[in-house]
Amino acid sequence: MRFRKSIRIAKGVRVNLSGSGFSLSGGIKGASMTIGKSGTYINTGIPGTGLYNRQKLGGGATTRSGSSYSHSGYDLSNYNIYINLDEKANPIISVYNNQGNEVYDEALIRKIKRDESYKIRVEELMNEKRDSVEKELAEFVDVFKNTPKMLSSEEIKNELNNLQIITYQVKEFQEKKPTKYDVTKILELESKKKIKTILFWKIAKLREDYINSNVDARMEEAHLKWSQRKSDFDNQEQQLENRFNQYHKDLYDSRKNELEGYLAGDTQFINFQIEKILNSLIVPVDFSIDFEYRSDNGTLFIDLNLPEIEDLPITKVNTLSSGKISIKDKTKKEIQVDYLKCVTGLAFYFGGVFFNISEKIKFISISGYTQRISKSTGNLEDEYIYSVIFDRERFMMINFVNIDPYEALKRFENRISVTSNFDLKKIEAFV
Repeated sequence: MRFRKSIRIAKGVRVNLSGSGFSLSGGIKGASMTIGKSGTYINTGIPGTGLYNRQKLGGGATTRSGSSYSHSGYDLSNYNIYINLDEKANPIISVYNNQGNEVYDEALIRKIKRDESYKIRVEELMNEKRDSVEKELAEFVDVFKNTPKMLSSEEIKNELNNLQIITYQVKEFQEKKPTKYDVTKILELESKKKIKTILFWKIAKLREDYINSNVDARMEEAHLKWSQRKSDFDNQEQQLENRFNQYHKDLYDSRKNELEGYLAGDTQFINFQIEKILNSLIVPVDFSIDFEYRSDNGTLFIDLNLPEIEDLPITKVNTLSSGKISIKDKTKKEIQVDYLKCVTGLAFYFGGVFFNISEKIKFISISGYTQRISKSTGNLEDEYIYSVIFDRERFMMINFVNIDPYEALKRFENRISVTSNFDLKKIEAFV
């Protein structure tokens, strides 16, 4: 009987920022300068819309260079121009006049296509489209490259021995306590503004009396205000210290427990860590996991509900000799190859994640299954398509940057059946 303890992880939300905004080389994003025989032009755009405009700066000729302008009579600065790519990466131009009406004039479209700004923008959009398609595919098929580095017992022990709590360094109040000299200087300025008389021979004495009669009260007032500011500052520092120290103590305790748990490797700790990891893990494919740890032989059994082949990107990008790109659908065989790489790569990724929970995990048995229509019942049923047992020592020797995950899987005890068309057949999983 198989076990089931499901923790569902939703597919991560990926925001693909397309390049529909306008940006020209030679300037900041959304603006650039073009200098030519006909004068100097400012090319501006609204990022995120594909809208751009050209405006000639003062001086020089008032007409554009090139015979196309003199023949067509169109000034591109009078139009709002949108440039996008369709699903096959072909440029699409939409033109609107200043009244908001769409313009379909063929001569105007040809003039736009000859404009250097249009050529630059199309090249940018094609580069962005190619990068987007390739990135989406890599997220699926190259997931094994994200396999974490395997930790050794020596590294864990060293980290545990060097683990320290970071504490907050309390700042001192920098404002100096007011002195009698400070207060006297203030009162001297006040006396010059307040004590004025035509009896100049008395003015010095009057101002001196003003200072002497106010200095004690002002000293007391200045000390009270200074003490209040110091108290407020010290209280704020105390609160910062308490929050900072508590936060870093919690981090210290959590990491200390993880390191000690890694070395001890009791069943409760391992189960807790697996659930904690799965609740926070972000993977660009849809999956779910059931697990069981058997401490008697240090084996972690994983049932991995794999993403469906329909979830994989089905398009590919070809770069033509002209520099343009072509978006085409993959063949069935190409999709099967990508799927094989994706699902076997997931085994290595999760193997690396779970081996790092504890050194007591000596083996990880991962069995991947998918949902297929049963030929015998006609119902949608789970079918295992591979099962592999990783051992810690050989797993640590793998350089995940350079492997083919399907070929690397063969280094371990495995059950997998792949047809000549790279279709994965049903197998019996290890138990």
